[in-house]
Amino acid sequence: MRRMLLIGLFWGAAAQAAGQAPPAGTDAPPEMQVPPPRTAPATDPNEVPPELRVAPQEGDAPSPEVTIKRDAKGTREEYAINGQVYMVKVIPAVGPAYYLVDPTGQGEFSQQINDIKNPPPVPRWVLLRW
Repeated sequence: MRRMLLIGLFWGAAAQAAGQAPPAGTDAPPEMQVPPPRTAPATDPNEVPPELRVAPQEGDAPSPEVTIKRDAKGTREEYAINGQVYMVKVIPAVGPAYYLVDPTGQGEFSQQINDIKNPPPVPRWVLLRW
């Protein structure tokens, strides 16, 4: 019962304090004051707006240049855009095909054994056994 009375008094005092206006003449400190709204700079109505660049559409993407090289060890397919090789597909005479991919464009290739379109296999290491 006392708890309910204290809660009621607390909420009543809080409501009373929230309804009161701050005393006249008190201003917020400078760091808490809201700056006045900005207005747009005046522009000349005869001024022509700058040309906007059109974003490349899906069909505008450059197609890769594919160079196929065959030798006794197998086949290499080099994929390049603007003369820069970004992926090499290696198809050895014996064994599965694998890819060398340059993810950063710096010329450092990393090997991907799985197909490019399929995600890598999920690791299934045993961490704990009991």
